[in-house]
Formats: sequence, C-alpha cells, structure tokens
Amino acid sequence: MTVRPQLKQVVRSGTIIALTLVGMATELLAGRPCGVRPQDRITLVNTRPVGCTTNVERLAAGVRASEYMATDEEGCRKWVSADAVTLLASATPDMPLVIYIHGNQIEPYQAIPTGLLAYKRLIAYAQDERPIHFLIFSWPSEKVPGLLRDYREKAARTKPVAWQFAWLVEHVPANVPMGWWGYSYGARVASGAAHMMAGGSLGRLALSNASAADRPIHAVFFAAALDCEWLAEGRYYGRALTQIDRMLLSTNRLDPAMTYYKYVSTTSDPTPLGYAGPCCLDEARRQQITCRNVTQAVGRTHAFETYVCVSGLMARTWRSLTFADDAATVPALASR
Repeated sequence: MTVRPQLKQVVRSGTIIALTLVGMATELLAGRPCGVRPQDRITLVNTRPVGCTTNVERLAAGVRASEYMATDEEGCRKWVSADAVTLLASATPDMPLVIYIHGNQIEPYQAIPTGLLAYKRLIAYAQDERPIHFLIFSWPSEKVPGLLRDYREKAARTKPVAWQFAWLVEHVPANVPMGWWGYSYGARVASGAAHMMAGGSLGRLALSNASAADRPIHAVFFAAALDCEWLAEGRYYGRALTQIDRMLLSTNRLDPAMTYYKYVSTTSDPTPLGYAGPCCLDEARRQQITCRNVTQAVGRTHAFETYVCVSGLMARTWRSLTFADDAATVPALASR
C-alpha cells in the first residue's frame, strides 16, 4: 500500500471538518447564540502563544485563557479574557470538568468552533441536566508544509504539549472530577500527561513536582493516535492508567489516519490504539478500558464530526466524561 492514497483520504477528511468549522466560525462572528445550556460553563486554554516551551515562567506568563460568558437575558455569550491558572483553580467539585483536546491540523481560528462542535454533540446525548464545565484545550497543531513531515512533526510536538497539559491540570483542585476527551493526537497528549502526572517521564521531560494525586479522572479517546502497547506497565505511557480511573476507546480499522499511522516512525511499524485497541495489558488494566468498535458506523474517514454522530458511542461518552455512572463515588455529584 502506497503512502499517497492514504494521504489523500486524510486530506479529504480534513476538508470536511474544515468546512464545518468555517460555518461555525461565521456563526460566532455574527454574534449568534451557539446552543450553550445556561447551566454550563465554557472556557478555553490556549498554549499556542508559547509554542512548545516547557519553561514554567514563560508558560505561566504566555498561556492565554478565556471564558464564554453570558452577556444578556437571552443567553448570548462572548469570550472574556482570563488568567489560565486562576481559571483552572476555580473549577469546583459539583461540576465535572470536561476537557476537549483536539487533534492535528487545527488552525488557530478553528480551535473554538471545533471545541464548541464537540460540546454541542456531547450535550445532544445528555441523559440528565447536570451542569458541566467544558474546557477547550488548544495546542499548536496548525499545518506545516509536507503531509508526512506534518504528521511526524506533530507527533514530536505532543510530548512537550503533554507536559504543558499536565502542568496546567495540576492547578485544578484534586477533588474536581475530570473527563478528558482526546481526539487523534489529542489522545496522545492526554495519556502522556497522565503518565507524567504519575511521576513518569517522556525522554528528558518530567514534572518537577508531580503530585500523583488521587484525582477522579475518566478518559474518552476517539481515533487515538498513539502506539497500542504504550499504556502497558513499563511502556512509554506506562503510568497513565494509575491516574486515569476509566477509559473509553473507539476503534476503527478503516480510518485512513489509523492506517497511515505506521509512517510516523522511521524505525518501527507501530499499530495505533485507535485501530486495534490496547495490547500487552495485565488483567487489572484491561478492566479499566472499554473499547467500542465503530468501523461500520464511521467507515473510511478520519472526520471528527462523523465519530460524534455515532449515537451509542456518544451516549457512553456523556456518561463517562460527566461521571454519570459514578455519581455514588463522587459525593458532590450524587444528587445530580
């Protein structure tokens, strides 16, 4: 199988989602309401201004944050600037913090529309009225020239971005239930962050004050672009599942990006988690992960908006990210 046909399939998928996001961006600029429930809090943390730095001082000063706040009685909202660390520290245990981490080739202007698309598809499958704090995490994933170069360079970027994400999330109070929703390379960022939060390292990168706190964290990964064995004990992300209590994974054997994933490495032929699911796990870790094969429902595409239209997958995504199945273990949510 040659590289070129697979690249064309990935490009077509990207074009589909780009057109959707352009429409949503136009809606935002026009000042129209975006279907946000009044009980929900919508925020953004953007690390693009600092690139891939792992310098704490530069990160603290340069990360941008904002909140999508109501401005009138009709519920119209606008983005209001905020301090990133203060925003994260203000999360409360009675409102699950759902963090959406987008995938590759999302331009700066697309980050908010794609995050709001994720939010709107999530609440479309809400099974109760519990409020959520939905946070969009934007990282530097914009295109670079050359598709193969782009794929490999972004894979390399996910390592410092995972460190950034871990450093930021450490500012969330430990009793706040968090649902991490990673798409494609976003899943790679989230699982790398969990590994470092548990005291692990990625090459020379490690958190200097990793707390390894007993935080309530659920993860949902769609089309996860990381090696299928990395979550096993002793492997590259081997400590991630000590921080993530429960994980929901989608798998799709026709997703062109999952087939193309093997070209990320120049020294091996890896199988992605979003293609085959996890391998090399012990029984305890296998019990933490639920896999859902969406090959027939999604088919030969890597378009995010196709994944979020799979009703059974999205219903489970809502329950996992909002801790609807675990209310008894999170006292602040028990009455929701």
